[in-house]
This record gives sequence, C-alpha cells and structure tokens, in this order.
Amino acid sequence: YKPNWIFLDLLPILPAGLRPYFYINNSTYIISTINENYRLIILKNNKLKYWLYLRNNIFFIFEIIEKRLLQQLIDYLLINKLILKNNNTFFNFSKTFQGKYSTIKYKLLGKRVDFSGRSVITVNPSIIYNNIGLPYYISINLFKPFLINILKYNSKLNIIFKSLLINKNLFIIQKFLNRLLQNQFIIINRAPTLHRMNLQSFKPLLTEGYSLKFYPLGCTSFNADFDGDQMSIFLPLIKTSKFESNINLNFDKNIISPSNNKNLFSNLQYYKLGINTLLILNYNNELNIFYFNSIEKIYEYYNNNILFIFNLVWIKYINNNNIFYILTSINRIIINLYMYIY
Repeated sequence: YKPNWIFLDLLPILPAGLRPYFYINNSTYIISTINENYRLIILKNNKLKYWLYLRNNIFFIFEIIEKRLLQQLIDYLLINKLILKNNNTFFNFSKTFQGKYSTIKYKLLGKRVDFSGRSVITVNPSIIYNNIGLPYYISINLFKPFLINILKYNSKLNIIFKSLLINKNLFIIQKFLNRLLQNQFIIINRAPTLHRMNLQSFKPLLTEGYSLKFYPLGCTSFNADFDGDQMSIFLPLIKTSKFESNINLNFDKNIISPSNNKNLFSNLQYYKLGINTLLILNYNNELNIFYFNSIEKIYEYYNNNILFIFNLVWIKYINNNNIFYILTSINRIIINLYMYIY
C-alpha cells in the first residue's frame, strides 16, 4: 500500500440525471444543491491556482486559507452537511450511499430480474426436506419460455396463441410443466441475506394455492417463520449455475451450520404444538363413541370423514388371550402409528 492512496486526486462527478437542472418561466431555475457545491469547489480551485501562481510575490498565508476552504467544501460534498442561511443543506455523497432510500438501493439493488418471483411461505410438513412447493401460477410464468419452446414444433400456432394456451391451465400444460420440474432446481432467498445459509436451492414441486410450501425444519437456517415472511425465487439458466445450485447451494448440503457445526434441524415450536395437540383426549365427545376391532377400520372411517381427529373410539386389544377395549382418540392413534407413543 502507498500513503498517497488515501488522497483523492480526482473528484467524482455525478451524472447529470442525478443532479437535475430545470428551467421555469420568468427566468427562474430549479437547481440541485450538488451543482451549487460543485460550482463553489471549481471557484475555490481556480482561486487557489491564482494564489499558487503568485506564491513568490505574496504571503503564503492566503494560500493556506484557500486550501483550507477548498478542503472544507470537499468535506461537505463527501461527508458532512453544509447548512445555509435558509436552513437548506447541500447534497453529500454519504447520503447517497446510506439509508433505506439511498440511490444505490434504488438504482443497483432494486432492479427487476428475469426468471424470478416472490411469494409468502406457508408450512407443509408432508413434503421432503430438500423440496419446496411451488405454486402453479408462479411456475407457469417462470417456465413460460420453456413451455413455448416445447410447443414450437407446431408451426400453425404463433407465440401469442401459445401464451394464451399455456395460461388456460390445461392438463397437457401441467404434464409438460411437471416434466420440466423433474430435473430443475430453484434458488430461494430470504431477505436480509446475512450469511450464505439465506441462499439455498430446492427441488420444486407443483402445488396449488398462492404461497410457497416450505418444510418447517428448514426455517432455522433462513431465520424464517410463518407469520407472513416472504421469499424470493430465482431460476438458474446457465449450466455452471445449475451445477453450482445442485452441488453447493442444495439444502441437504447445508444442514450443518458453518459457524458452530451444530445441526440446523432444530425442534421447532410448531412440532411441539402439533405433538401436544395429537395427545389431547377430549372427553366432551363421549356421545357417538364407535367400537372397532382393528386400526385399519378406524383409518377407513377417518379417511372417509366419518370420524374426525378428536373423536373418541373404543379399540379392541388382545393380551394373553384376554380381550380388552381401550378408550382412546383418533389423534393418539395417529401419533402412535408414526412415533410409537402409547
């Protein structure tokens, strides 16, 4: 590193679009404050050149004063605020780079990106941990160019008719869409992206509704919950980006935290609440209690909506040739089947 790198030799000039200059009737103008600041800097710089030219003929104190005034104006432009008599402030660059409404956030970070989407996440424990439920209306717009490319073999259809055909929600379009989603990965991002675990790839599954169906145990790495959080969707197109999203960004490759080597599959309160709900015995439903000889018959009644999750049932139990009937509920039978809790 060189010491002269900490000094600015050339002052950055903003483009004309960021420092507007408008003319109004009656010889009046609307000028951005940065133009006035640039004007003062140019005047002071020219005046300093004049004092440097007369350095041998006058005292050097005038040169020092002009340098100090020029440096003060540059500081006002870059960092500080210059307050005028009418309580107006000059524009400064630090205001451009900082804050929620800065120019960088609007001009650079706020751009729309092709092959991307955004939706609210909702819980769906039935999907596999490295899959994500992608709504049909998002996937049909995300993969529309690929679907049009599939339909291009029919020369009688133009692009407009193909687009209308895709939006009709036909069975053949869903079939093509499911075929496209088989070998495809999408990248999911949740703002704010504070570490690399906020950007992961999932295998999409076509689902109904308008929200992303998310696996609940994957919320820890994203620091997400289901109270209205939104996630962004990005579709990788290049072969290298597809390979990287499949190998490096895949969800099953990011189960261990890189900071402390702990498992990110934490026991969430949603699971605790669900287990507690499945263990409740509601004795207010003592009327219309059914007697069953097998669990298969109970599931048949439950799947046909004859019995519901909190209904009480008597189930036959045989122990050492002794027949008993145990009072239980549908929810306890379900958790007994999956978690072996008696």
